Amino acid sequence: MDKILITQQKMIGDVLTSTLLFEHLKLQFPKAILYYLINEHTLPVVQGNSFIDHIIIFKKKYKNNPTDYLQFLLSIRKEKFDIVVDIYCKLESNLITLFSKAPLKISYHKWYSKYLYTHVFKNVTNKNTTVGLAVKNRLVLLSPIIKQLEKPTAYPKIFLTDIEIVAAKNNLRKYECAIGKKKLMLGLFGSTANKTYPLRYLATLVNFVCKDYQPFSLTICQTNRNK
Repeated sequence: MDKILITQQKMIGDVLTSTLLFEHLKLQFPKAILYYLINEHTLPVVQGNSFIDHIIIFKKKYKNNPTDYLQFLLSIRKEKFDIVVDIYCKLESNLITLFSKAPLKISYHKWYSKYLYTHVFKNVTNKNTTVGLAVKNRLVLLSPIIKQLEKPTAYPKIFLTDIEIVAAKNNLRKYECAIGKKKLMLGLFGSTANKTYPLRYLATLVNFVCKDYQPFSLTICQTNRNK
């Protein structure tokens, strides 16, 4: 039975998007044991995900304490993973992959990555896709494992508890959002200035969505961002 580790030590959006890989792996290999290695603050978006068997938390202290980090790396080695899919592909995850000693190691192309991984891939730039480039560039990492996806147009999912569903419906009623419509959430700010749309363009986008996509209920989300 294969043990597969997927590493994604980034922010919430990246972690959520990458959960899609678990659905494809479970469809293809229902008996495989799937592990997801993430940062602690991103845990809420993957809790309850039925496609993920185990979650491994990469704690902040590993960044500042070499002894703790080494102990963590040794714990990864003890798991004896068959496959590691490194979506993060930076020094922290490079070392995790190296220590895993997995026979099959998959990640993205960097000038050095071919020496650490058995398979490396460059980001796809062709925009002719129905799932978006963010998803497509993750799915390419599964190509050494899965030759043909059973659900190629599947999207990432958040699994909510009954309590969370009730709370969400109450919030929708509070802000007079139609419960029966699909929801399109639009954030005003990215994590940094270069990941934020110019406000004039954003206004044009909102007007376009409101005019041409009536089945959607649009919610504008303004988050606090340090300047």
